[in-house]
Amino acid sequence: MMNKKSRILVLGGSGQVGSSLCKTLTKKYQDISILRKSDWIDHSIDKNIKLISMDLFTQDENSIKRLLSGYDVIFHLAANTEVQNSLQIENENLIKQVSLLNKLLLSMIDTNKILIFSSSCSVYAGSHDENININSKAKPVTSYDLVKSISDKLIEYYKETHNVKCASVRFSNIYGPDKELAKKTNRRILNILLSEMHINNMVEIVSDGKFYRNYIHVNDASRMLINIANNINTEQAIFIGCSKQNIYFIDAIKILADLYSREFKNPVKITTGRKLKYKSDVRSFKVQPSKIFLSHFNYEYDLKKGFQDLLKNTKF
Repeated sequence: MMNKKSRILVLGGSGQVGSSLCKTLTKKYQDISILRKSDWIDHSIDKNIKLISMDLFTQDENSIKRLLSGYDVIFHLAANTEVQNSLQIENENLIKQVSLLNKLLLSMIDTNKILIFSSSCSVYAGSHDENININSKAKPVTSYDLVKSISDKLIEYYKETHNVKCASVRFSNIYGPDKELAKKTNRRILNILLSEMHINNMVEIVSDGKFYRNYIHVNDASRMLINIANNINTEQAIFIGCSKQNIYFIDAIKILADLYSREFKNPVKITTGRKLKYKSDVRSFKVQPSKIFLSHFNYEYDLKKGFQDLLKNTKF
């Protein structure tokens, strides 16, 4: 469990989840460091947060151990977020990411350090189960899913075999305000479609849009990570972090388009038939939150309130 004196390190702290997590942490904790590969130029970050620039994937075991020596709690959010890499770099990418997690966990044996890993419900992408819960079998269909699935197995191994205080949260689709909505590398589908609404007053969705999705606001996701860190002594190693609402993709877009139209006084036309980019684009399943999020967690956002926040705070 964390306390006010806990020394906290956020790996991959410049991303959407990392930024939200750091803002949430600063409300209660004082000793926070965030790490990313490139140099820091964002002046909006709290001045009391220590900024570290380091390429984690090039560090050996001793370097990783030295890095973690000064911290009690580690949130591991660093990852290659490309859904599918080229075949030429597929193997290298998988080994680098899994190897990093293994080094982190290995250095934590016989310590009281806590590590929380950010995983994804996309590990269930190939599942044919209509309702997904923590007992459902992972069936990855992209290299991104595969890395997350293997990483979860490592988390389970180190917790069960070596008593390392670690856990993984498999998140559903995380959304939230975007500072760079039109950025070409943006792969958050809601933000991509929001950009299209703003530019074209219309949006085209994949297939007929009648496949189930579950969306969780980034602020709720960051609070879930903290919640698990504070309940790390449970036997469970893998958790599902999602909202209580499963909805057809087309219905979620209708809600977003309606809110956009009201905000900007401009109607949005919705069409179907957009071509698939990845074979997982039309996967359909309902996700159930882990029990801890039903009994010891208060959601701050439902879909409507979350979409309103997305519109209000996104930079167009």
